[in-house]
Amino acid sequence: MEVVAALETELPFWLSPSHQQLNAALATAMVASLVSRGLLPDHPAARRAAVDSATWPARFEVLRPPVPATDGVAAPALVIDVAHNEPAVAALLRSVDAAWPVAPLAIVFGANRDKDVTSIARLFAAQPRVRQGVAVLSSHPKATPVDEIVSECVNASKASADSTLTTSWCSASSMVEAVQLAAASLRQTAPGKRARESEADAEDPSGVILCCGSVFVASDMRADLAQEYPALFGTTDWVHEHSGEPALLM
Repeated sequence: MEVVAALETELPFWLSPSHQQLNAALATAMVASLVSRGLLPDHPAARRAAVDSATWPARFEVLRPPVPATDGVAAPALVIDVAHNEPAVAALLRSVDAAWPVAPLAIVFGANRDKDVTSIARLFAAQPRVRQGVAVLSSHPKATPVDEIVSECVNASKASADSTLTTSWCSASSMVEAVQLAAASLRQTAPGKRARESEADAEDPSGVILCCGSVFVASDMRADLAQEYPALFGTTDWVHEHSGEPALLM
């Protein structure tokens, strides 16, 4: 896309998905327009630095929780994303396919009651590389119970046009347990090779765990991981500031 070319710089890995490239390019074009009209000073180096240093936790955020590795196989990559509706989850799955085209996948998914879980479940059921699904319950009072999520996803898997795509689904009592269950399912699958490498994940993963479905699921996942594996996050990350806060009340 022409608007993407306006970036004129390599993007951080979390901005590698095509829809995020478009977002970044539109922001860059907006600033360039303001500069051209004399409303902002022209500082190209500052604009490039802003793109390079921009971060947005839980947007295609790649972490490597130190779950046990076996037989010299690298631990799976964990992708946390706040995608919580059908178009966003579809875009996220396309982005995972582009970044890791052959690695087996496991899904950690939770949602609030106002989301179309049935349609999202169909997206998961159509993914041939998904080995395991794990339903989770966020701390939000309106979170969908895990048994309902499991039921929807199992039904979608059974209704898939390709019966070979049937995915096993279970539930977890915590976010850390969900990651451990997902990682265990991926250890049973031979690791694949990616089409390209990135700074965020230079090592071929044994698989990819995709955590999505709710802003609250993503937040709880980061908070629980920070409690269990604090070194995963920088000392200035907001997740440490919110450590020990009470559950959300509404």
